[in-house]
Amino acid sequence: MNISQEAITLLETLVEEKLVNGLKLTTTEYRPVTAYQVSEKGMQFLNSLPNSLFQEINSFVYAPHAPMVDTELLHVSFIQDSFIIKTQSGYSRESSVTDIEDVSYVVSPHIPSCLLTPLAKHFRNNAHRAHEASVGMSNIRDKKFREAVRLSGVKVVVGEWVPLGANGIVQLNDKLNARNRCQGGLFSALIDKTPMDMCFRMAPGLTSVKVIDYKYVRHSNLEVEVVMPEESGIVQIEVLGLHINMDGTIYQGCSMEAIMNRSKDDVSLDFLARVLVDIQLDSNKVLHDLLTGYHRSLLDVMYMKDALNRAKYNIVITEKIHPFKKAMEYADRGWFENEIKQVLGSLQTAEDLSSEDVLILGRDGLLLAGPSSDQLEPYIFHYASLKCREEFVSNLFLRTFVLKEGIEKIHQIIQQHHTDPSNLNRIQSALSEASSNIFQIYEILDYLESSLDDSIKPPPPQDSMCKKLVSILSTESLTSNIMNRVEDMRKLIQGAKKILANLMDDTDVITTAKLEDVFNNIDQNVKYLVEASASNARGAASLNVMQIVLAGSFCFAIIDRISGATFSFNPPNWAYDYIFQPIIDKPGVFFALNIIWLLICSYGLLRFMNYLQDSAMGTLTLRVTINKKLKSKKGMETFFSTKALDNLESEIWVGNPTVRMVEWEETDEEKWLGSAPFIEFAYDATNLFLLSLELSIDKKTSTATEEVLNVPSVRHAVLGFEAAHPAVMQLFSCLDDDRKLGLCGLLGDFFFSFCFLVYLTVRFLLCSR
Repeated sequence: MNISQEAITLLETLVEEKLVNGLKLTTTEYRPVTAYQVSEKGMQFLNSLPNSLFQEINSFVYAPHAPMVDTELLHVSFIQDSFIIKTQSGYSRESSVTDIEDVSYVVSPHIPSCLLTPLAKHFRNNAHRAHEASVGMSNIRDKKFREAVRLSGVKVVVGEWVPLGANGIVQLNDKLNARNRCQGGLFSALIDKTPMDMCFRMAPGLTSVKVIDYKYVRHSNLEVEVVMPEESGIVQIEVLGLHINMDGTIYQGCSMEAIMNRSKDDVSLDFLARVLVDIQLDSNKVLHDLLTGYHRSLLDVMYMKDALNRAKYNIVITEKIHPFKKAMEYADRGWFENEIKQVLGSLQTAEDLSSEDVLILGRDGLLLAGPSSDQLEPYIFHYASLKCREEFVSNLFLRTFVLKEGIEKIHQIIQQHHTDPSNLNRIQSALSEASSNIFQIYEILDYLESSLDDSIKPPPPQDSMCKKLVSILSTESLTSNIMNRVEDMRKLIQGAKKILANLMDDTDVITTAKLEDVFNNIDQNVKYLVEASASNARGAASLNVMQIVLAGSFCFAIIDRISGATFSFNPPNWAYDYIFQPIIDKPGVFFALNIIWLLICSYGLLRFMNYLQDSAMGTLTLRVTINKKLKSKKGMETFFSTKALDNLESEIWVGNPTVRMVEWEETDEEKWLGSAPFIEFAYDATNLFLLSLELSIDKKTSTATEEVLNVPSVRHAVLGFEAAHPAVMQLFSCLDDDRKLGLCGLLGDFFFSFCFLVYLTVRFLLCSR
């Protein structure tokens, strides 16, 4: 954020004078923050001031051109990476406190000589292009600078530590073709997902890399030209030196040639602070292009997917500082300190190394001024590498708290898993993510420990100035502190791992309980199905008996009609001659004929019912699981538009793909050899996957069987939209033209009964006339 250092100093002064209370708090990301409140002493002091002093304050805290009432008092909220200033009455505007102010500058690449090998190539020198910065523009809003400190011959290096190892350096050198003739080139972290296409399109912004020197397993020294789009009129010639070490230490440095209209011998700290912000952001993008996906994933876990905005440690080395004073005079809590805090953060100490050399240490960096900087560089950069590790350890320590908070949230969801059916899915997803984060943090800790063992220490100091510098920096003590913190964090992660294991056990218990519920429900459903099946069987038996009884009643009614027993008039003579006397009058004959007639009709009825049952069940069903990717959604929709869909069902679950099932009946019976089939498709509408297919065809009227493959008519009918899935083509039956299914046997069995009934009916009608 663009914050005034003078304002921070004045606020700290008010806290020291007890005019303002400072309350130390912690954010949700476990970062320290301070809340300020006017104390009673401060209120008394404000009451003693004249009202004329409050006009400027009121114009700042109230909406512009608005009355000074509570509804017009400005409030601040943070929405989508920006601060919004608004009032209750409706006034709103976006704050510019997070806007980055760019300046025009020209820099040349620089890497400290202590990090180069004797065979290193020469860096390019952009001194001849320094005039380009003077014709460039800037977007600085406050054009009035009060300069307290100016620098000459400035070299800037930004350092950081990332989890890296020997294999990472080897992979980087191979990626850069360091051992080949054509080294370096343009680099990007983008992945070519369509390597067969003729062109690759991307947004502007590339990194050009040149190999200066390397040790295949130890380090790489590179010259990096950053080409990023800037606002119109802003000129930035940004070529950096990049040192990547096996122990994870990374430095990106440059020497200032010009910033705006200021030459390298007259560098303003206000301008330099803005250049450092730009270099830090661009260096993050450069490193993002060079690192492997695995190392980028570790940084994403560490910085919670905000790795491109991670802070770095600033090392400013200058030949001269103007005005030159005793070191402690720069830490005056006033003008000088405010200027230097823009680059180094809160000052921690300032020491005189000699009559011409000054060292100033801050929270975010250090400044070394004097002609002996080259001699002191090995000790300075060894200290800087440890400070980079310390900063990384601090961020990792905060990350462990975030991890612990996530585990506590999982515990809360487990306690309330019964309140939401989707809680189990959320628990399993959160457990998987937490487990992955724990293992990756373990890997980061291993990298930290090995980096401290692999780091190369500078030679012991020989002169008094170097000895004094080593005493001030206390690198041995700093190394020991880092090791202790790493060991402590390992214990924290082990504790989090044990808690996570307990939560996994609890989740297994919940899953087992849900499975038991499912099994119990299945058992109950099976019992219901068994009871229903038995009831249906009893009902079917009763129905068969009733059918036979009704058939017998119908048969006896026919006999009565033929014999005339139920007529309201006397039967004709022929009935006495041919029916009553020979059949009815003789004992037992008429009864025997009735029983025989009943058996014949019942047998015919049973055969006819069996025929109807066989007609309903003679279906050939083919089912296949496909799980093949569809080529295009448009082609699928075009295919479905040609079908008369009978049913469309969708299964939608939160967090899962949408499964749709469509059904239709084919219309071309000739193409399907006698009977058009009924087809059901199940597909994943989210990921465009064909899941399964079911085809039902009436095999009594169709000659289709299960032995034919790759029939063109079948393939065209079902795969008209994407005829490119062999798994689908292999599911269909073979069509056998020689096989025919007839009903002659069944009709022959029923023919006698039917003809006999027709004969008796016709005979009765003729005789009645």
